[in-house]
Amino acid sequence: SPAAMMGMVRVWDLATGRPVGEPITGHTDRVLAVATGVVESRLVAVTGSDNKTVRVWDLATSQQVGPELVFPAAVHAVAVTSDGRLVVGFGCEVAVLAPS
Repeated sequence: SPAAMMGMVRVWDLATGRPVGEPITGHTDRVLAVATGVVESRLVAVTGSDNKTVRVWDLATSQQVGPELVFPAAVHAVAVTSDGRLVVGFGCEVAVLAPS
């Protein structure tokens, strides 16, 4: 059911069209934005949610990297720059965060 899938992110194998591993869970509301990239030599997925949070996931382990990042409004866009910065669109604002 859609309610049961709330907050889940799935990784898909594009060659087979099948999901890889178990869903990544952690958000407590709809995931509105997803991006992939390399942060600190680690392949990651970055997810943004209606619950005003951004989470970074290690794609090799499906584990969250660091704490969730909290913003003042729902997160509608995320991106990872070539130098590992996170770009987050929330409400009518944009933030650029450098890796720690």
